Amino acid sequence: MVAQSTPAAGPAHAATGGHEERYEGKLDAGTQARVNAVLARLGFAGLGDWVRSMNLDLRARLGEATAHVKTGNFEEVREYLELAHDAYKERYYPVVQVLDPAFADRFDRLLGRMQDAVGLRATDLAVALAEVQEVEERLEGRSLGFNHTLQVQLELLLLGIPRAFLFILAALLAVFPLYLVNLTFGGRNAYWRLLGLAFFFLFLPAVIEGLAYVSAILADPRFGNLTFLAPLSTFSIQGSLIAQLLWGLTLFLVIGLSAAGLRGIAVQFGLIQDRRARNTTTVVQTNPGLAATAPMRTAPDPKLTSETIVEWDEEF
Repeated sequence: MVAQSTPAAGPAHAATGGHEERYEGKLDAGTQARVNAVLARLGFAGLGDWVRSMNLDLRARLGEATAHVKTGNFEEVREYLELAHDAYKERYYPVVQVLDPAFADRFDRLLGRMQDAVGLRATDLAVALAEVQEVEERLEGRSLGFNHTLQVQLELLLLGIPRAFLFILAALLAVFPLYLVNLTFGGRNAYWRLLGLAFFFLFLPAVIEGLAYVSAILADPRFGNLTFLAPLSTFSIQGSLIAQLLWGLTLFLVIGLSAAGLRGIAVQFGLIQDRRARNTTTVVQTNPGLAATAPMRTAPDPKLTSETIVEWDEEF
């Protein structure tokens, strides 16, 4: 369980001079007066004291939630998010609302959505941490910009089940091209088998991501409560360095297998001249006697079958 900490706010916590100087003169007189009134009601000595308390309450708890996401301990994640959300509504929302009511409500909705979301990733909590930084930026008359705003809006739109459904659907659909490759060529052509393996490794990250979301949903007490599946969600490429490195390695496999398979098919259809066939032709041309005495048969290419030799329509 997460221990409830006492609020860092209060007159006993004197603001550091550096913090006060940092925000001095950044707000217009009217806004500054309203902010000071709210700060006095909440028991803060000044903006520096308020910002320091916000960092202790929000940054620390969101950071702890991020650590637990990486281990698949979603119960702890929700508890830390609940503490952060409660602290925000009680001690920080009133000041942010004076600065920008729409932004204050956006941050509040983001924390609320994260509490209820299934399949949280470390990247989601990074967006919440950026919102804390956005508060400080607003105090200095700046902003993190359009890219951050877009990420927050996407989080509010897709976080939870909608995003999980998107990746689970992608994982299911990834099986269809693999089935078609095997159905069309039957796996009897070695080069098409290489292409099939290339397709497999290409779609493998989507399959893993879909399985990670399935495990997160089934491990959630509101859905399946199969908590032993929670660690499987840590294999998500969105939140695991190991998964990202493995994905990078599979890209090299995709490149190598697809190049080998396509080159072999190009040789079979005469688009690329095989070096071994060219050397054989050279020997025959330089040794006419050998050509006269050699059998008129050529050994069939073991990679060629009756299914391989296809008359390709130029308009196809």
